[in-house]
Amino acid sequence: MNIIIMILNMFYGAFIGMKLWSWFIVPFGIVEIKMAHAFGINLLVKFWTMRLNNEMLEDRTDEEKIKAYSILMFAYTLFLIMGYFASKLM
Repeated sequence: MNIIIMILNMFYGAFIGMKLWSWFIVPFGIVEIKMAHAFGINLLVKFWTMRLNNEMLEDRTDEEKIKAYSILMFAYTLFLIMGYFASKLM
């Protein structure tokens, strides 16, 4: 269920990004972006900003830390797969 919500959130974020781009960037003469481009930009920003900090893992067992990093690696892989498909729509 969490993966579905995450994917829906990515599409919604891409839609919002596309609209904000057209409202605030296009008036400066920059080319309008489509949904696939906005999705890719959204993925890129989330990838660059998604991190586990030491405070989140401070009181965790080694097993919990491994699980947290495994989930993060899965999310990175999911971003790569979604980014690949978004690039094919451009």
